[in-house]
Amino acid sequence: MKILNVGGDDDYSVLNFEEHMGVEEAMKKIKAEKITNFSVEEEEYSFNVELLEFGDVDPKFVQFVYNEQDYDSSKHSNFFVVEEK
Repeated sequence: MKILNVGGDDDYSVLNFEEHMGVEEAMKKIKAEKITNFSVEEEEYSFNVELLEFGDVDPKFVQFVYNEQDYDSSKHSNFFVVEEK
């Protein structure tokens, strides 16, 4: 399983990531540049992205972790499950 972990020092780093890049564009950048992490720092926003790989993970566990997150905290730091095509 692959997880795109997004966060940063700014408030609302995840919301900025979703507005200015998104998962699909981030994965394109990771594949094109053959990297596993990068940072975006603009004048008005910034965020960090890291691709993490794990062995087999029960999807029920992932859903449990996602559901247990604090809503306000998830605006600053969150993860996205990446489906490989």
